Amino acid sequence: MSISAYFSYQAARKITLEDLRGKAFLEVQKGVGEIEEWLHVRKVEVQTLAHTSTIRSLDWSVAEPYLKSEVERINEFFFFQIVSPDGLFSNTKVGRSNKNIKDRDYFQKALAGKSNISDPFISRSTGIPLIAIATPIWSNSPTNNSPIGVFHGNVKVDHIAKVVNSLRYGKNSYAFALNSQGEAIVHPDSALMSTVEKPAPSLLKIPDRNLNAIAQQMVNKQQGIQLMEIDGTKKYITPYVRWGSKKEGETPR
Repeated sequence: MSISAYFSYQAARKITLEDLRGKAFLEVQKGVGEIEEWLHVRKVEVQTLAHTSTIRSLDWSVAEPYLKSEVERINEFFFFQIVSPDGLFSNTKVGRSNKNIKDRDYFQKALAGKSNISDPFISRSTGIPLIAIATPIWSNSPTNNSPIGVFHGNVKVDHIAKVVNSLRYGKNSYAFALNSQGEAIVHPDSALMSTVEKPAPSLLKIPDRNLNAIAQQMVNKQQGIQLMEIDGTKKYITPYVRWGSKKEGETPR
């Protein structure tokens, strides 16, 4: 994911560009740091739970009451889910399901042994836009080198949207966030917001050359500040590096 902020040209004229650069980067960096830290803590919580004997048992009758209590205790996850290698799953919202998620990218990565955080998607069990924090479930047996399943905690996109929408530098400024495909997942214009099932146009491909250029900088993890015409007015644009952009390694057993 990437994050960027637009700051009013008229407001910026009242201060030096150097001051704007420093204050703008600090504001956006603060928001990115908050989201990164929040996601990191959630990822550690998911990995810790996946290593418990309760989750490793893959016995939903045993895991369900335990995970429901963990949802209440942590109070950050929408639900927890255990998935078998064939893609069938059970979660703390709907119990056992006859639906399948073997086509989900986050499931495939976790089954290959890599913890990961997904792009937003529409949940097949609840119909709500979510982000999955997924990790492999490893067997207790030292001879088994492949995951025996996948465990993930799903969080609502609302938390990230709240942080991004709080980024302001004057009344005419706003921020937005992109997923890994350059599609907006948080944006003042709801028509531009995207999920896996309901993709909006990628800002990398839209006709607006200025917005296209900014999106390309965001996805390429470029930083800087420049004056461009956006939404019919001149604005200073501050792209910031992607969060969650470090290469995901194998989960320790």
